[in-house]
Amino acid sequence: MNLPVSSLNTKSISTAIEILRSCCQVDIQSLWRYQETDKVVTDFIPFSLTDWQPVELNEKDHISWKD
Repeated sequence: MNLPVSSLNTKSISTAIEILRSCCQVDIQSLWRYQETDKVVTDFIPFSLTDWQPVELNEKDHISWKD
C-alpha cells in the first residue's frame, strides 16, 4: 500500500533530516595539523603537536597535501 506524500510532508522530513544531520556532523578538517618533516618519537622526548602547523583548506574545503 502506497500512501500519498505531499510536498509539505516531504519538506518537513527534509528539514528534520537537515537539523538532525547538523547535530551529529562536526567539521574537523580545519582543525587538522601537520608536520613537514618526520620526527623521531622516543620515550625520552614527549610527543607534542604544539609546533605543528594547521592545514590550509582549498576552495572546496579539502586539504590539499603537497607532493
